[in-house]
Amino acid sequence: MVSGDCAPRNHYVTGPKVVTFDLSAVKRTMLFGRTNFEFRAEMLNAFNNINFTPVAQTGNSATLNQVTAAQRDVNNTQNPGGRLVQFVWRVSW
Repeated sequence: MVSGDCAPRNHYVTGPKVVTFDLSAVKRTMLFGRTNFEFRAEMLNAFNNINFTPVAQTGNSATLNQVTAAQRDVNNTQNPGGRLVQFVWRVSW
């Protein structure tokens, strides 16, 4: 068997990298004894950075080398690609 018979030995993916900044802020308040209340605000992709889907380089369609969609999570984690904000409260004792 010779290298490259079935597939190329090296695969190169080009395109813009996916960049997201996640931020959170926490406020803890002691209630009594060891019991406390915690409020947390979390922002995923806080700066709402747009991550584009890499462009296909094959074919001769009307959208060749054009960005036609924003990046979405393909692992089915329900990440729409934009900014997500969630608020959390917790009581610990």
